[in-house]
Amino acid sequence: MNTLALRFPRQLTLAALALLALAAPARATTYLDNLSGPNAGTLGLNSASQIAAIPFTTDNSAPAFYLSDITVSAAGSGSGSFFALQLYDTNGGVPGTLLATGVGTTPSVQADYVYTFSSLPLQPDTQYWIGFANLPGSSSSYDWTGTNTAPDLGTWTSNTTTIQFSSDDGASWFPFHLGFYPQIAVNATTTVPEPGTYAVLLALPALAAAAYFRRRRKA
Repeated sequence: MNTLALRFPRQLTLAALALLALAAPARATTYLDNLSGPNAGTLGLNSASQIAAIPFTTDNSAPAFYLSDITVSAAGSGSGSFFALQLYDTNGGVPGTLLATGVGTTPSVQADYVYTFSSLPLQPDTQYWIGFANLPGSSSSYDWTGTNTAPDLGTWTSNTTTIQFSSDDGASWFPFHLGFYPQIAVNATTTVPEPGTYAVLLALPALAAAAYFRRRRKA
C-alpha cells in the first residue's frame, strides 16, 4: 500500500524553524542570589499583619523583564497558611502598591521556598520590594534567614541591610536595620512568547498539505 508523504516546501520549513525558535520557552536568568551564603541571623515575624520588605532595582539591559520566581530561605511554625511572599512597587522609598503575591508553599522546616509570579512584567531601572508577610488573622510565626553576602550578581542591585517593616499589613512602614542580608534568589526572563506564535505553528501542517496537493494538481 502506498503511503502519502507530505513534504514541507523549503519556505515553510524555514518559517517553521523560525517560529519554533520564537515559541521555545524563555529561559530564566538569575539576577539576584545569596542563598548559598552562611547563616548570619534570622528575621522573625511573630505576629499577624507584620511584613518585612527588602528592595531591589532592575537594570537597563532589556526593555522589559518578566518575573519568573523568587526563592527565600525560611522556616515557619504554627497552623494554617498565613504566609505570603509579595511584590510591591515603590512609593517615596518605601513599598507602594502590592503588585502580586507569589504562588508557593507556606514555610515550615528550614529550607529554600520557591514562589512563582507568572511572568509578572517589571520595568528597567526601577525599584521594587519583596515582602515577607505574616498575614492578618495569623497565630503562626515565620523566620527569614539572613547572610553576610549581598545578593547582587553584577546586574540588578539589592545591597542594603536596612529593610522596611510594617506591623499593620502595609498601611505604614518604618526602617529597620538588620545587619545582614535576607537570603533570596530572583529569576526573570526578558521575552515571553506571543500566543499568536503557537496559533501559526498549529496552522503549518495544513499549509504544508495544501501546498503538496497544489503541486500534485499542477503535475
